Amino acid sequence: TTPLLSAYCREFPAPPLLDAWQIHEVEEGGRLWLAVPRDEGVFRETRTLGSLTLVCDAQIYLDLLQVGQRGATLAKQLRSWEGFCR
Repeated sequence: TTPLLSAYCREFPAPPLLDAWQIHEVEEGGRLWLAVPRDEGVFRETRTLGSLTLVCDAQIYLDLLQVGQRGATLAKQLRSWEGFCR
């Protein structure tokens, strides 16, 4: 189980969708961060993996560097992956 998952959203999901996903707001200990970016540029370069749209590897790398926890370690692993930024 991943301790934390973050996702960019173009807009915050409406309550019925959050209910369908069984997501509710908590004051602490949450495992999902939904972020509506101020800069739409994060969506300029994306790719699709199954039914998910992912931001580009470079954006994921930059975000990991800022997140704290194990982010820097994960960013280093991502950068050493042979498929990084391909």
